[in-house]
Amino acid sequence: MLRRGLQAISKSLRLEPDKICKGRDFIGNIYYETPPQKYYFGLKEVFKTRRSVDTPVKDPHQRDIIESGRDIPTEWLSWLQGRRKLPPTELEVENNLLRMRKMKEKVKFLDEQQKKERDIPKTEVPKPKKKDPDQAEVESWDPK
Repeated sequence: MLRRGLQAISKSLRLEPDKICKGRDFIGNIYYETPPQKYYFGLKEVFKTRRSVDTPVKDPHQRDIIESGRDIPTEWLSWLQGRRKLPPTELEVENNLLRMRKMKEKVKFLDEQQKKERDIPKTEVPKPKKKDPDQAEVESWDPK
């Protein structure tokens, strides 16, 4: 009983709201959702659901790049911005990664093809011979 009472008191005095882990991505980012909460003593109130990301990067410059959204997968970024209600599944993220890899391979293949086309020396097309003005041009007539 005493233990539960102490837990209730410590929970009511907590300064930060509870976060629920919603998933991880291949970079190592951890995504959280904070549901609406109100504490007994009014230390901190959260009226709407908030979404956040914790990055494993310790370098502050790299952290700024990740928090600006440049290194966050598009599925997770849309979830963070509230454009989708449910967080992406692992299968969805894997499928999109495969699609991106295939696209990169296609782009690389096309770049190599264009480079080969540029490297091939152009052959000269023979110019049509000029007609000699002394030769008369004869047209054939076909009655139908």
